[in-house]
Amino acid sequence: MWAGAITRSSSFRYGFAFALSLLGLIGASVLLSLDETPFYALLIGCVAVSIWYGGLGPGLVTMTSCWAAGYIVFLGEPGEIDIGTRDERLRWGLSLLVALGVVWVAALLHSGRTRATTAVTAAQETIRDVAALQDLAAASSAALTQTDVANALIERIPTLLGARGGAVGLVDGNELVIVDPRTGIGLSHQPGARIPLSARAPIAQAAATGEPIVVHDRATFERLYPDGIALTDYARARAPGRRRPQRAVPPPRRRESSLARRRRGS
Repeated sequence: MWAGAITRSSSFRYGFAFALSLLGLIGASVLLSLDETPFYALLIGCVAVSIWYGGLGPGLVTMTSCWAAGYIVFLGEPGEIDIGTRDERLRWGLSLLVALGVVWVAALLHSGRTRATTAVTAAQETIRDVAALQDLAAASSAALTQTDVANALIERIPTLLGARGGAVGLVDGNELVIVDPRTGIGLSHQPGARIPLSARAPIAQAAATGEPIVVHDRATFERLYPDGIALTDYARARAPGRRRPQRAVPPPRRRESSLARRRRGS
């Protein structure tokens, strides 16, 4: 409801609220001198304009200042400070309730708009993720070799996870062999590298345990997985500080062919 208020400074918005309150009180005083009946509708309009221009906070300031001053100016005899008659107090209180209703409705509209914006953003992100997963599934289905599969994964999975790069490895005995995806984009480990499953690196531990591993900060990465820094060029070259979470998912284990099993049995 007050999207424009986001771009305005707080001092300007609250200054506008006070100025609007003063103008509203002056206008209501002029009308009072003509009709001898307080014109609270003008003050209610000032509250609505203040909310539209400055937001909920300035609207509350306008309402508080107008009705506090109005209690002194509009109740009782002119030039005297008293609580006024019952009808004057009732008129003042009812108009205050209307102003509070305006503020409440504005708050509900703003809350609904915020939730709607959040829902639209989440839906757009979900649509993008689903489209990316469909693209990944299509590329994986068309892959004929391990290199093709690695290429499809390296080009798409890091973007989905919000990572700067990745690597695909296959378990070969007690080692993890990094597959060559034939692309130099976003590689976190050198193709053909053989990493022991006992290495203290996220990719090796994920392969050894079969569980995904997520590291949220640099300090934890250095403490738990020192081999991961030694094996990763960009992690070794980066100065300590905040970094994106490290994610490692367990790779598929390399299946041993029947010919190799017969040779090993003989």
